[in-house]
Amino acid sequence: MHNVLRKLAPYVRQSGFGRPDGRAGAHGVVFRADKWEGRSAALKLFTRDAPRRIDRYVRVAQHISSTVPKSADVVSPEADSRSCLLQTSVYSRAVRVRPSGTCEWRWFPAIVQEWVDGEMLDAFLRSNLNNQDALDDLLKSWLNVLSELRLRRVSHGDLQHGNIVVRPNGTMALVDYDGMFVPGLDVLPVGSEGGLVGYQPRSRLESGSGFGPRMDEFSALVILVTIATASPDVWGAVGAMDGLPLTQSDLDAPDSSRLIRIMSDSSTLSRRLVSLLKIAARRGTVEAPELVEACALLGFDLRPFHGSSGEERLLPPGPSKGGGVPNARSG
Repeated sequence: MHNVLRKLAPYVRQSGFGRPDGRAGAHGVVFRADKWEGRSAALKLFTRDAPRRIDRYVRVAQHISSTVPKSADVVSPEADSRSCLLQTSVYSRAVRVRPSGTCEWRWFPAIVQEWVDGEMLDAFLRSNLNNQDALDDLLKSWLNVLSELRLRRVSHGDLQHGNIVVRPNGTMALVDYDGMFVPGLDVLPVGSEGGLVGYQPRSRLESGSGFGPRMDEFSALVILVTIATASPDVWGAVGAMDGLPLTQSDLDAPDSSRLIRIMSDSSTLSRRLVSLLKIAARRGTVEAPELVEACALLGFDLRPFHGSSGEERLLPPGPSKGGGVPNARSG
């Protein structure tokens, strides 16, 4: 075991049965370590041998480290907590394992990131459907995420409710960088990462196509329109569920979707936003220029992915006071 992980292991949370309490995903298991060097950390141990995935994580970690301010480098102690990207450490030879049915011991990698406290996006929305200020601030936070990803020249690759955490201060953090794009990664195969149903065009789900700097545009538009039109009526139309209301069936056939029709009913602005989503869904590609148009409708200038320069354009955090983005639920 790597020395860093040996030091971290005693701080990993235990289950009621006295075993490490982890959350399993497609490619690994994530554990939480509390009070390690004065902070909480997320430890991801991989359950599949995928050297190319680790090569990608090394590139991703290097890019984030070079472009996102660390807490020691910023003037305001809250400045780094506004970033949606988390500092990441990669250990290629972290844990030595003997796979079942073999006699050979092999090294498996691990990832360590800062732990993010907060609510997953769907849980936050569900508990704030009647809180207009919270919904407006959430929309601002999502626009800031999109702006930062363009500024840092990053595409996440799997934007969906389970990979978006809303912090207590209202900002958002993205987790799970298995399919992330950063400059220089376009020559590496993306493998099986095609995103989650209900957020991607059918073409990407079936072939994994579209890996590159613009692969987040469609899923980002889905989430933007969902936040902008969130209401008890919209969420009540689908009943109990996990995730956000839109399903893959809605995206595959937007013109006949009852839910999409309900989403467009609350205001002229919501109708225009939903119309842009329908155009992107009919096209069926990850590239969705309608994302920039939707941001413009909300008074936000989203820069092109390439050639970003100058200061970051962010909306101010904190409670709404009548300014910020227009209200798609009543405007």
